[in-house]
Amino acid sequence: MEPKNPFNQQPVPKIQSVEKKESLKFEPEYFNIELQFAKTISEKTGQPLEEVILNNTDFYRRFGLGKKYNPNKPRWQEYVKGIQEGKDLVALSYEFYTNPPIKEKKETDQKPNVQFGNFKYDIEGETVDLHFVNKGQDGINKIETFNKDLHDLFASIKENHPEATKVKARSWLLGTPIPARFLPPAFIDSLQIEKTNFKAGSRWGQFVDQFGKVKPKFRDAFLSRLQNINIENLHEAFPIQTYEGESDITEFYKFYQVQ
Repeated sequence: MEPKNPFNQQPVPKIQSVEKKESLKFEPEYFNIELQFAKTISEKTGQPLEEVILNNTDFYRRFGLGKKYNPNKPRWQEYVKGIQEGKDLVALSYEFYTNPPIKEKKETDQKPNVQFGNFKYDIEGETVDLHFVNKGQDGINKIETFNKDLHDLFASIKENHPEATKVKARSWLLGTPIPARFLPPAFIDSLQIEKTNFKAGSRWGQFVDQFGKVKPKFRDAFLSRLQNINIENLHEAFPIQTYEGESDITEFYKFYQVQ
């Protein structure tokens, strides 16, 4: 059933780019969870720990180094040096997260985000990349709020990016029943489990609440599964699986009644 939409008569919201910055203030335990994952891979495969951390955690982005991974970047090499010197890895990682150098805060390789309430997007070519924002909303009005946010978001896209033809998304939230209540059926039908990419916060976000605080039950379940994990199926250690999907943007326009 298509959601009720009382917003068709309102002006299309003006597009606004929002600065790329941390919306959550993570605590040290968040980094410990990922470090335990990296140590497990390193022990089972013999790969150097610094390589595993680069390729299987979201630390590079959390340190403010951008999306274009460059292991030779001076700031990352400082972190690698700390690993090789045997420093406390949780403390070291948290220090790099909370104290990025000024020059790294001005990274320019990131696409601008545009945010509407609980969702934001960036666009490359003809494809919209839809992201979920953890605002911790609960209650009976949550789905109605999501529908309004998404209506406004796609109304803005239709006005400002007529070249857009596809929408994709990737998140652990897509591994829960809730998105089926506010995303187009065609998109939900396209969802497939993502088994190999561990660099994005779209997977690790399941371990924290809207305030960046670690969820003990999720952490404990994850660390317990790591003890006997098959290296070929690392995704199975996660309490909630990450899914990705893609569909025509017309399905979104139709679902949110964007004229």
